[in-house]
Amino acid sequence: MLGFRRATALVRATEFTLPDPPVEPAPRPGGYPDNLTRAIAEAKATRWFASEAESIPGVRRALAVIVGTISTFTLSAWRGNVKLDAAALPWLAQPDPARTSQSILAATIRDGVWFDRSVWRVTPGGYYRISPDRIVPVPAADPDRPPTWMLDGRPAPMSDLVVFDFAGAGGLRKWGAPLLAMFATLMAAAAKYADEPVPSVILKNTGVDVSTAAMTAITDKWESDRAAGRTGFLNAYLDAQFPGYHARDLQLVEIMDQATKDVARLFGLPGFALGVDTGSSMTYTTTAEQRRDLLEALKPWTTTVEQTLSMDTYAVSLTSTGVTASRRGLYVPYGTDVRFDVADFLRGSFPERVAALVQATGGAIMTPLEARTLEPTITDPAAMGGIANATDAASPAL
Repeated sequence: MLGFRRATALVRATEFTLPDPPVEPAPRPGGYPDNLTRAIAEAKATRWFASEAESIPGVRRALAVIVGTISTFTLSAWRGNVKLDAAALPWLAQPDPARTSQSILAATIRDGVWFDRSVWRVTPGGYYRISPDRIVPVPAADPDRPPTWMLDGRPAPMSDLVVFDFAGAGGLRKWGAPLLAMFATLMAAAAKYADEPVPSVILKNTGVDVSTAAMTAITDKWESDRAAGRTGFLNAYLDAQFPGYHARDLQLVEIMDQATKDVARLFGLPGFALGVDTGSSMTYTTTAEQRRDLLEALKPWTTTVEQTLSMDTYAVSLTSTGVTASRRGLYVPYGTDVRFDVADFLRGSFPERVAALVQATGGAIMTPLEARTLEPTITDPAAMGGIANATDAASPAL
């Protein structure tokens, strides 16, 4: 916790000190202007801050929901409403040949949470993620233009990089530092109470003073009798007092619960994702509905990845007839969109899916054969309930 507070102080120093740059944790690269030195220091302080912040249970759970959920999705290519075969762009299944798709996606989203950006570097066989404290943005003269980049002290061409800009959805080392630092202090107070709890019983001498050795003998006898289950006794000069303080009296339970609620708000997650009630009206929801709500909360993260990998640009060429401009995709062919495949995630429970198919066939939205195709695990037609006796004019009955 002390490290967390020191990290918070360093983050604040890198943001608000003027005009001198903060002391950089690593040797300063030659030729770096002061503003880039400050950016490097911020990145290193942020990494320290994040490692300490993730020790807070609510933060750890929020990251498990955001990073853990998104990293299990797979990237796929689409043209309009048609999903392309995986062989069309095989690198989407594993962008980094040396790591699993889950590994690079988890690191990408985690960087977005704390740094508000993540960067991949282009390699002949795919991409690999760059640690944010290795790369520094160099602001353009026009503040509305994107920055250029320096990697390990050298200019990095944009053609070699894929920059995921989360546009303020992340960067929680800046926006969440005061809140998370406060919770870290409260957790430290709870830990101190656990290490040094208020004694459950106090023996108070109301008569003449006795020596320390005598009082030690009395308290030792009292504790040994309690441990053995024997009846205790007091004389006319000793009074037993029971303070009775515990975690709930000190509101430590409520403090930790409030911390989790505020973390849910900070990360933009619905309360049910962290197992708390954030005060919104709650009605009965199915598993599929909760997952749809969670997917909506994850959209600021998933949309950034999808739109970045789907970006295109103009290619200008000089021909015999003049200058022509055509559009081309930066990372996938023009006209192709990259999306996360969330179909399996949004599937409801088996009874919910069967009930939906019963309604679909009963309303003539699909045929029983089509319904059976969507649920190939159904081997007994009776399991389909209302469509067990339905028939398809072009196929045998289910």
